[in-house]
Amino acid sequence: MLDKNLASLSQETNLSRSYISAIINGRIVVPDETIQAISRALEVDVALAR
Repeated sequence: MLDKNLASLSQETNLSRSYISAIINGRIVVPDETIQAISRALEVDVALAR
């Protein structure tokens, strides 16, 4: 299990907590670069399909 919370993810990605929350809750669609930044911070691989 990852030991990350919203505040630490926000700090590591330089994205606001409200923006990350909106992503998590499906309220917004984000650019591929944002997904990649979050996946790096979470140390997970992500395959981006178009």
